[in-house]
Amino acid sequence: MGGLKLGMGDFRIGAALAVALLIAAPALAVNYKNPAHDYEDGQFSVGANIESFSRTVEDEDGNESDFDISVVGAGLGFGLGGEGLLNLNFNLVSIKPEGGDTATGAEISAQYRHNLDADAEFEADAKPFQRFRLGLVFSARLGSAEDSDGNGVDYYQFDGGFGGSTPLFDQALLYAGGVVSILVGEVFFDATDDTVEIFGSDPVGLFGGFEFKQSETLILGAELHVIHEWGIGLYIDALL
Repeated sequence: MGGLKLGMGDFRIGAALAVALLIAAPALAVNYKNPAHDYEDGQFSVGANIESFSRTVEDEDGNESDFDISVVGAGLGFGLGGEGLLNLNFNLVSIKPEGGDTATGAEISAQYRHNLDADAEFEADAKPFQRFRLGLVFSARLGSAEDSDGNGVDYYQFDGGFGGSTPLFDQALLYAGGVVSILVGEVFFDATDDTVEIFGSDPVGLFGGFEFKQSETLILGAELHVIHEWGIGLYIDALL
């Protein structure tokens, strides 16, 4: 990104857009963030995320239903070698299957992003879509949730994607990419002691978003997902 500071007016515009997306969207989505990150080797961060997404799942008999999943979490980031970035998160999760009761629980997740153009730098006057940086993103999450009747779900999700970023204005950028997302799990029923295997119906999707680096130590982001899951995601990271 360029060396110019993001003006207060631009920051307020970005914050207003993020709030508007949060209010308007029927669901939020898993945050992949910018694949071509700017973390340096040994740099740490703390962050918070809001994830609440709608995803279609299919059971072992071919029946489909929608799961509405909301997640609130916090995590740590670690810069690795000037190209890699490892994020570890702990999340509280709420899952409402179509026609069922809401189940609550927790999940842990790990994400690795690899900047393929770590040595490239955006000039201060770089215009959108004139310079790109590319990166990879991989993530895994493990979670479990249960309702008041003892029914619930255990699940795993593995994601791998490729994307890029380009400067938008000053210290803001756009990013986008494609992802393969594998969701598998097991629904269990306490009364009958039965279990049903489930998996995500649409494994291939697209994501895109924008980031504002308000200062050298604060990143705000909003992200859109389509096809494999629908909605947006919001996050904030403070660099240490």
